[in-house]
Amino acid sequence: MLDRGIALPKTRIHDSEIVSPVESLERNFRDGGTTILRAAFEHSYFVHPERVRQNTPLYPDRARLSREHYPGLDRGAHAMWKGRKVKLGDNAKAQQAWASYTGRRIERASGYGVRHVWGHPWDPDAFTAGWNLCYMPFWAGMLTERQHPHPELEMAVRQAAWDLYFGDDPVCDPPDFVTDPSVDLDAILNGEPLLLLVGVTRADIAAAPMA
Repeated sequence: MLDRGIALPKTRIHDSEIVSPVESLERNFRDGGTTILRAAFEHSYFVHPERVRQNTPLYPDRARLSREHYPGLDRGAHAMWKGRKVKLGDNAKAQQAWASYTGRRIERASGYGVRHVWGHPWDPDAFTAGWNLCYMPFWAGMLTERQHPHPELEMAVRQAAWDLYFGDDPVCDPPDFVTDPSVDLDAILNGEPLLLLVGVTRADIAAAPMA
C-alpha cells in the first residue's frame, strides 16, 4: 500500500509531438555554445595520411560479412570479390587495421568505435583502408548510420577524410564511391584542427614500417 508520507514525483501531461532525439541533442549543444558537428570533431580521430600512403588497404584479402554481397556465408568463410579471393569476418579486422595504422590499441568499453567513413566494408579495398577509418564516440558514430542519420555530420566527416587523403596529394586513387562532398569544413569547425591519432613521435611517422 502506498505510503502517503512519500511525495509523488512532479509530472506533466505531454499531448503534442515528440521531439526528434537528434533535434533535441542539437538544441542542447547549441544552448551550451557549440554544435553537434564541432563536439563530434573534438573527439573524433583520423589516421595520419603518411601512414595510409605507406600501405592501403592494410589487409587486401579481408572483407566484412554482407547478406547482400556474400549471401549465405558466415564468419571465416571464403568468397570471391571481383575475381579475387577474400576471407569474411566481422569488424575485428578493421579494428586491427586501426591499431596498426595508429600504433594505439582499441580502447574496449570506452564509448569509442571504428567507423567506415565511406561505408562499403564488404569491399576488401575499403574494409581496412586507412582513408576509410575514423575513431569516433558512439554517440557521434550512430548519427552517421541510416537508422538515425545526421546528414550534415556524415558529410562533414567525409569532407575531412577527402581533404586529408584525396585533396592536394592523394594517398591513392579514390574508388568510384569516394567523391568530394564540397562542404565548407572551415566554417563548420570554426578553425578547430582535425585530430590525427598516433602512438609514436612525429619524427617516427614516415620511417616506421607498417604491420
